[in-house]
Amino acid sequence: MVAEVIATHGLSQRRACGLCEITRRSFRRAPTPDRNQELRQRLRALAEERRRWGCPMLYQLVRREGWRVNHKRGSSGCTGKKGCRCAGADDANA
Repeated sequence: MVAEVIATHGLSQRRACGLCEITRRSFRRAPTPDRNQELRQRLRALAEERRRWGCPMLYQLVRREGWRVNHKRGSSGCTGKKGCRCAGADDANA
């Protein structure tokens, strides 16, 4: 979005970031790879098998399988961006 503003209006990076209300640091920084992708996929697969189980039980199953995950990572992988359950979420990125 900032790059588009810079290209179309010929503004400086500082001014374009100010207009878009983001920091220049966040504009320059490359996104880090998602380290929870495999965990999310596994939690979704488990949630499909056991629909009535919640995040705490799914977290315990993942731990028993050998995943070294914190309970906060386990629960964040279990819910989608809008708080949807794994089994019902159809967001490709979540």
